[in-house]
Amino acid sequence: MAGLSEFRNLIPKLYQDCGELFVSQKQPTQAIALYEKFLDQFPVIP
Repeated sequence: MAGLSEFRNLIPKLYQDCGELFVSQKQPTQAIALYEKFLDQFPVIP
C-alpha cells in the first residue's frame, strides 16, 4: 500500500495521462480505465 505522500505525488501525472487520452486521442474510455486502475492502487483514500 502506497503512502499518502506518494499518492499526492502521482496525482499530477494521473491528470496529465487522462487529459492526454481525452483531448489528443479522443478516447475517454481509456482515460476512465486508467483512472480506475490508479484508484485501485489506493483503495482506502477517501
